[in-house]
Amino acid sequence: MKKFIGLVFALLFATTAIAQEESGKVKQEVQSGSLEQTVVVGESIEPIVIQYTNLKSHKSQFIEALGLTESWQDSEQKCTISGKIDRDLEAPANITTRILLVSTTDDSSYTEIKFNLLPRETAFKVIQGNVNQSLKAGEAISPIVIEYDNIKKFIKPVFPNGIKFEPNSEAHTITISGTIDESVETGEYSYKVKAVTEKDDTLDVSGTFSVQGIPKTTTIKVVENATQKLMAGDSLKPIVFEYTNMVEPALETNLPGGYSISNDKSNHKLTVFGLVNENTKDSTYTIQVTAMGTSNYERAIATVEVTHKPAVTKIELISDNATQTVNAGDSIKPLVFKFENAISIIPRSVTDLSCSLVINQEEKTATLIGMFNKNAKGNRTITVDANGLDNNATASATVVVNPLPLEFKLIEGNDKQTVVAGDSIIPIVYHYERLASIKVGGFPDNVKHELIKEENLFKIFGAVASDAEIKEYTYTLELLDQESNTTTVTGTINVVAPQQSSSSISSSSSSVASSSAKSSSSIQNDKSSSSVISSSSAISSSSITASSSSVKQSSSSAKSSSSVKSSSSNEKSSSSVKSSDSKTGWNAIAAVQNFRFGFANNKLTVAQPTSSMVRVQVFDLMGHLVESLVEPVNGSKSFSFAHLNKGNYVVRVESNRQTRTAKVVVK
Repeated sequence: MKKFIGLVFALLFATTAIAQEESGKVKQEVQSGSLEQTVVVGESIEPIVIQYTNLKSHKSQFIEALGLTESWQDSEQKCTISGKIDRDLEAPANITTRILLVSTTDDSSYTEIKFNLLPRETAFKVIQGNVNQSLKAGEAISPIVIEYDNIKKFIKPVFPNGIKFEPNSEAHTITISGTIDESVETGEYSYKVKAVTEKDDTLDVSGTFSVQGIPKTTTIKVVENATQKLMAGDSLKPIVFEYTNMVEPALETNLPGGYSISNDKSNHKLTVFGLVNENTKDSTYTIQVTAMGTSNYERAIATVEVTHKPAVTKIELISDNATQTVNAGDSIKPLVFKFENAISIIPRSVTDLSCSLVINQEEKTATLIGMFNKNAKGNRTITVDANGLDNNATASATVVVNPLPLEFKLIEGNDKQTVVAGDSIIPIVYHYERLASIKVGGFPDNVKHELIKEENLFKIFGAVASDAEIKEYTYTLELLDQESNTTTVTGTINVVAPQQSSSSISSSSSSVASSSAKSSSSIQNDKSSSSVISSSSAISSSSITASSSSVKQSSSSAKSSSSVKSSSSNEKSSSSVKSSDSKTGWNAIAAVQNFRFGFANNKLTVAQPTSSMVRVQVFDLMGHLVESLVEPVNGSKSFSFAHLNKGNYVVRVESNRQTRTAKVVVK
């Protein structure tokens, strides 16, 4: 039964037993407080002080049951009621208490006090101490007090050793207190106290103890099998180490084999065990364990004396290619060797062979793979050494390397070309590999050749002599390779004669008189006939000597002082007369053979008034020659560049020793 139900029944019973009629002979005066209060269970009431007169005796009902304190000063007939309402009383509820009074005339009466009880709010909070604390191992924490209401259960967290968790159901508190154990190591120890409410909600209080641990000295020593003797291939007798204050161990050994370490933390012991390699040499080896601590580390060492088991080292070629033939530059067929009791497998160096060895310890095989370089030739012996403890062994294979043939190919220019006598040929460049020597012959006069060994190039270049015989020259290149085999390469250079002009420029042997009466100057020839200018020259070497008088020319006025007319045509001559600086007294006459060219729709069109050889060269923007043509042109001719890659090019057109260049775009 809840407490308030018992109080109600008791109060009703007492009320029935007491006369309802209040005696007027006992008087009361409330000096402080109120006879009717509203208060939360667990909280203090407002103290009530009542002054009585004519009071003979008194008896209280249920005041102490509410958790309150009643005190009387009988001499002064004064009553004081104070204290906290019991927080375990169920609320909300209305509770009435009474003080039964007997007057000096034995009349009965009572004082009635009413309390309206309110429930407490659900709470789980820290009322004392700090949830986050920093301290050293061995120190006491500052107590932490958590107050709770309407909580039906708690979940205790894990604390560092030495911390206590003490719930108090009467006080509705939890106290966390105690001293951090000296064994607690440095670290951050977080905790969380959880509480479940009457409504199954979860509340919590969390914090952290930052602990500075006491520095501890780490030690380790060998307690079992500190020394032992065994045969190679045997198991190691377990070596036991004992330690204190170790964080982690580290194993080091120079003993061939496989080893592991186990840690018995409850007994502070480490055990090393494993198998010694069967090929281990005779010697004394060490097994060292380092115990790492928080402030220091310590080592302990055990020794193992090993005696090897006698074993014969063997190796043999097991693949079916003990003898094989390959070409220089090719890979060999893999050579597979089987070995026994070998400590190391090492291939010997072979000239011109790059190789590697793949070892399979499980199958006891070694596979040699490799490639001969392009200059290799002849028989090669490939040997692999197997080294053991008691003996060494070898196995070999033979490889016949066929040399690569001579390579000699044209990489630039044209080995069939036509050139005008006196002009340069388009350079002819060959690239070679494995060439021992070269003999040449059959070139036109003045054509040169060069062997560029650093770049493996042979170059033919230069200008044909102007007086070279007009014919087609077939040149020969006699090549000798590194195996003394001979190969002959040929090409042709067709030398053609320069084309002569069909007209000449002539002048009268007489003086050329001015048609204007105003002109006072005259031109006199030193020779009776004028010079004949070759159409193959850009500028004539002949000249006409003028008098010391200055000569003035006008191309459009009838007042011109002189003119030159062609003897072969009524049209104006393509030759021109140009006056030099009047200070020199010389006039140079240049005969220029005009030609024109244009580019459209990826075609180059060349036009010239007379027939002659035209050379067209096409260069990319890096200066590399990508196209070269030499053909006769009489009137006009088109050259298609549609086969070239799209982009920008420079075109060089040469005719009769005149050269013009232009930039074109192939689309």
